Amino acid sequence: MFKKSVVILALTSVFILGCNATSSSEQQNSSRSTNEVISVPFEQTHWQLATLSGKKVAIQARQKRINMTFAGSDKGVSGFSGCNRFSGGYSSDDNQLKFLPMMSTRMACHHPENQEMNFLMALDKVVSYQINGNELTLIDSIGNKVMTFTTLERHQ
Repeated sequence: MFKKSVVILALTSVFILGCNATSSSEQQNSSRSTNEVISVPFEQTHWQLATLSGKKVAIQARQKRINMTFAGSDKGVSGFSGCNRFSGGYSSDDNQLKFLPMMSTRMACHHPENQEMNFLMALDKVVSYQINGNELTLIDSIGNKVMTFTTLERHQ
């Protein structure tokens, strides 16, 4: 009788330990999936300029951020370049990116640092892009970051 009780107790202990091991590995897998970075899509996302030529973009109070949106269906890009609205085309293949000629409005604005001109000229240097989470990085032909954008959008 004593031997039978010891065997039942041992089997019960093994069973309980096995259940605990399974639930802790399930917890690890669950926490791993919630920590994964989900990147937003390149197209149909409203991107706001964060850095240009390695420098953080400063905006004044009540100033609109430089931004752009890539429209996937017609390969069009449009946005705001600091003073004027712009639009044009782009071509992309995998992570390769080329901006086509742009057109913009011609409003007269006073910007001593000439950020708008620097932004528009930098678009010509871009040959590829990367997206990590909610950050878009535009890259030149030697692998340097030309500019980075962020978005507040979240896609699942």
